[in-house]
Amino acid sequence: WFARPNRLLLSAGWTTFKSGVRQLPNDCGGCHTTGYTAQGRQDQQELLEILVCPLCKTPVKLTPDSQGLKCDTCRRIYPIKDDIPVMLVDEAKIEPA
Repeated sequence: WFARPNRLLLSAGWTTFKSGVRQLPNDCGGCHTTGYTAQGRQDQQELLEILVCPLCKTPVKLTPDSQGLKCDTCRRIYPIKDDIPVMLVDEAKIEPA
C-alpha cells in the first residue's frame, strides 16, 4: 500500500518518502503535493519540447483537456495516465478526420 500512494492521499497533504507515506505539516503550503510549482511547470514544458510521436517522429502537443498528447501528422493521441505520458503506439487513439 505504501509503495504506490494514490492521488487522494497526495492531495490531502500526504507525501511519499523512502520510508513510506507521511502527512506534511499544515504550514507547508501544498507545494510538495500539487505539482504546481514553478519548477514543475518548467519541467513539464521541457518534457513537451523533447517528446515526439514514436511512429512518425513529429513533436506532440498537449490536448486542450490536458488528458493526452496529440501528433498532428498521424492524428494519434497518446494518453496521460497518473501524470505520465504513455508514448506507446498500441495505447494511442487515432483522432477521426
